[in-house]
Amino acid sequence: MPVPEVVVRGITVDVTDLSRGKQFWSRLLGLEVVAENDTYVWLEEVVPGMRLILQRVPEPKTVKNRVHLEISPTDPDSAIRWIESLGGTRIGDVEGPDYALAVMADPDGNEFCVNRRPSVGLLGTTKMP
Repeated sequence: MPVPEVVVRGITVDVTDLSRGKQFWSRLLGLEVVAENDTYVWLEEVVPGMRLILQRVPEPKTVKNRVHLEISPTDPDSAIRWIESLGGTRIGDVEGPDYALAVMADPDGNEFCVNRRPSVGLLGTTKMP
């Protein structure tokens, strides 16, 4: 069987309140809304060809995310304060020999990481941690 070509075009975040999610994620990432309806909000491309999509769901988040975003701001401490001012929460910190990050959550409790010291795997090198 031939291997099909697969391209990731979006990452979807489930939220219970589309308006609150749209406000948080668009302000955090500095992205404009390109389309929306009663169930979805599509933000501008995060990188060429890849969008962040918000999907309204009826149930609140109850367990840890199995997939999450990694963001690498130029000033991590300012970014963490900014995230908290937008309604995000700092859940904790994780530090390893080759990286340091703050685990954050959006207003719906969806986890994402702020790289305070990115791992070499996120810096575009071939040496993985």
